[in-house]
Amino acid sequence: MEDRPRERRSFARVRIQAPVYFRALTRSDVLRGGAEIEGDLIDAGRGGVAFRTGFVGLLAGDVIDLGVETFEGERVLSATFARVVHVVAQDGVETVSCSFVVPTPDHAWIVALTGSRIPDSAFA
Repeated sequence: MEDRPRERRSFARVRIQAPVYFRALTRSDVLRGGAEIEGDLIDAGRGGVAFRTGFVGLLAGDVIDLGVETFEGERVLSATFARVVHVVAQDGVETVSCSFVVPTPDHAWIVALTGSRIPDSAFA
């Protein structure tokens, strides 16, 4: 395995795709085809996330399977189903707000994402 310099990003990375059994129901042609889409995380909480991605045609109500990676590429959240709540499309970019189908049991993935201990009061 060759050593490659790690990619440094301004934002944590989000990877989404349509769950296999929802592909026929999604209204996004890109996700219906089984593609994995990357985006930049812009907000995170136990109940959901918001991210930016190129235009993929997501609509409120679509169900996605998402994962979140740190700046260094370490996956801190995976195989998490979310429902698209709101999409703003402008200039070829979609800003997507999602709520998790089941909220995460704790804040551990957010702590791993930020690399520091966040007081529970910050999540109240």
